[in-house]
Amino acid sequence: MTHYSICSLFSSDQDSEEIAKYFFIVKKNGRDFWLIEDKFNSAVFLKSYPQITLKAKLYSILLKTIWYFRLQSIFFEKRAYMVSGDSDYEKICRRYTKVGVFFGTPGVNRKFVVVAQKKDGRTVYFKIPTSDESRDLVKNEVVSLQSIDPADLAPHLTPQVLNIEGANGFTEVSARTARISKKKKFSLLWDFYQKLSSKTIRRRDLNEVINELYDYLGDLKSEFPNNNYKFSDLTTKCKQQIEHLSTMSNYDIEMYKAHGDFTYWNMFIGRNEISVLDWELSSFKPKYFDLIHLIVSNSILVERKEKKAVYRELSSIFNEYFLVNNKEFQKYFRLYLLYQSTYYLNKYRSQLEPLHVQIFWQIETWAALLDSIGLDDD
Repeated sequence: MTHYSICSLFSSDQDSEEIAKYFFIVKKNGRDFWLIEDKFNSAVFLKSYPQITLKAKLYSILLKTIWYFRLQSIFFEKRAYMVSGDSDYEKICRRYTKVGVFFGTPGVNRKFVVVAQKKDGRTVYFKIPTSDESRDLVKNEVVSLQSIDPADLAPHLTPQVLNIEGANGFTEVSARTARISKKKKFSLLWDFYQKLSSKTIRRRDLNEVINELYDYLGDLKSEFPNNNYKFSDLTTKCKQQIEHLSTMSNYDIEMYKAHGDFTYWNMFIGRNEISVLDWELSSFKPKYFDLIHLIVSNSILVERKEKKAVYRELSSIFNEYFLVNNKEFQKYFRLYLLYQSTYYLNKYRSQLEPLHVQIFWQIETWAALLDSIGLDDD
């Protein structure tokens, strides 16, 4: 299943001694999900697990209970791996008291996430790439975070970057979560967006945007996984929308350096601040991209809403809480869908591993939402 890339975590380019170590493997949805050495008696790997839903919270409590009572050997497979003394894993283990590993999401962007914790509870997340694509993402996260002045986003928080002999780590930043009103929550989200975008927002030529979208879309004739019609349908709709954009004049587009994956599982919302994690997809995106992505991704992947419900909620929030008029909203919602769809169509086309069912939910909903905008809503 996941053995093909485990060497990137446990091996080394140096000619160093290898020793056998034993790990418990926790599977989820039939695949290897977490790995933790048998000497650790705390389920520290769960810090990599977003606990958004009640089901996720209950599952987390179950795993913590199993580790607390040291019942791992009853429930989970134990597997031996040869580990180099100069491997990234060993370098991290020498500096931290508890270590667990998330195997990462299958695909070309896959990376191991090593959760490393000190005695005092301070936690760092080390990202170990398994491909050239994932190496570029980790590098982009490092550069993006290092370019941010924390004072510009205050009181909101972002991770600091650490490097241990070539292994890039990101400090844990978690605001003390609190029960707040919906109005307060969206006020905090808007404040973060305003502070993030204000330093980098700029106008972009329409032709440049169109060329970028076509580059993302790639070879329209190449086949998608299993020749799935949903991918072909979304590709056709993207092409129609891009062609429609090319006929427009006086279409000013504003872009900013976005977080890129601004979701509830990549943040902690406190009473007066937000802590935002996982900046690896940070890049220039159309205005409002992060705010639209937050609502759309939660509606599709967590709440499983239908197209009309997704659109209704999104437009209502933009009108009521963000005070964005409908024409402006429609314009940047179209651009969000095009950037998101073309980018991931290109990624999924090259993915060799089976696609997760959630990907098909997204593809289908994006296509339906593009239909809901039509070609005349400008």
